[in-house]
Amino acid sequence: FLSASVIFNILLLICASCGVISSILVIVGLRTNQRELLLPWIFVMIADILVAFAHFVHLVILETLDFQPLTATLFTIDFFLMCLNVYSLLCVISQYQEFKEGRGIAETPKNIYGPYQNVRYIPPTPSSSCPNSQRPNSHRHLTSPTICPHTNCTIIPEETQLNGSL
Repeated sequence: FLSASVIFNILLLICASCGVISSILVIVGLRTNQRELLLPWIFVMIADILVAFAHFVHLVILETLDFQPLTATLFTIDFFLMCLNVYSLLCVISQYQEFKEGRGIAETPKNIYGPYQNVRYIPPTPSSSCPNSQRPNSHRHLTSPTICPHTNCTIIPEETQLNGSL
């Protein structure tokens, strides 16, 4: 018969092998916005966390280990890796939920600005609400920004205001 530690190690090796394959599916799923490709990784990671936790409990409770500095260091590293796995699992589940709700869709490079792609900035013109501001029409060669004292907004003249209209 195989000992329990050997069985746990075989199960962890199987989970790690499946994790590599399912990680590739996660990358493809994130790039192509297919939430179904995230599911294998979620199930593999849940199985991996459960097996790792069961192995941890088995080693601590059922095995009589003499805690030396090296053993304590390995258990600490194992604990933090399990925490990292849980965090990663929650992140992928969250992304799956975003995909399911229609949000979290990856942007294509041509559409990274969304609806603001063709918006052009038009600088505000000084009005009567800023009596101390300079009017661009009265100063053809405005070289410094105009500051409105009421709003603390800076109006930076465009090149057409400096050199006249093109």
